[in-house]
Amino acid sequence: MQVFNATLTPGGDVEALASVQSRLIAGDIAVVPNFVDPAQCEKIITDTIGWAARTENCAVDTSIDTPSGNWFRRDVNPEKSAVKRVLQTHDFGDIPALNTPMRTSLGAVFDRMARLQAAVSGVPARVGAAHDGHSLHPQIIHYPQGGGYFGRHTHPLEPQRIGLIVSLSERGVAFQTGSTVYYDAQDNAVDLDDWQTAGSVTLFRYDIPHAVTEVDGSAQLAFEQPTGRWVAIMPFH
Repeated sequence: MQVFNATLTPGGDVEALASVQSRLIAGDIAVVPNFVDPAQCEKIITDTIGWAARTENCAVDTSIDTPSGNWFRRDVNPEKSAVKRVLQTHDFGDIPALNTPMRTSLGAVFDRMARLQAAVSGVPARVGAAHDGHSLHPQIIHYPQGGGYFGRHTHPLEPQRIGLIVSLSERGVAFQTGSTVYYDAQDNAVDLDDWQTAGSVTLFRYDIPHAVTEVDGSAQLAFEQPTGRWVAIMPFH
């Protein structure tokens, strides 16, 4: 397993697409730097915090059975979940229902993510439209300072094929420790702590085991703060 930089054309197309696809399916990890402007990342974090403060915490205890629409959930090692975690999920299944500024900023990022995923995976999924009975679930995830993490887990390869993680915050700025770790066929850990900068997007074969290591475990737990590790993802189920 190797980590490599991929690049986009000014029009947003993947350069050397066939080579990138081949390497991803073979198990390498691609990182596209500067996929989102850092100022836009900060705005998304601020808008998400404000929206969550006005939104009731969803009581669903697992990530399998989730409601439709836009919802927010805070997980602190939920009992019914097979994979333990400390994080906040902000699921935006109905982006058009959001207020105009948030709808614009989130919609632009997730639409761009969907185009990139369709290009590298070959699955022509779009935000807000079902494909073969599946739909994309735009999410902003927050791993707070004070112990945010996600235990080792994996996903089925199909129908997603390729996973995307957009880093909205940056280690050394919003937090000091914690990153995405991938495990190769020999169970060696590959840590992306030096690759995932604010605005970068990580692409990986979706069935590769991975985890998010503890974010600033010695700090005070800070769910309501803009600090910590913030990412945008888009599971397809």
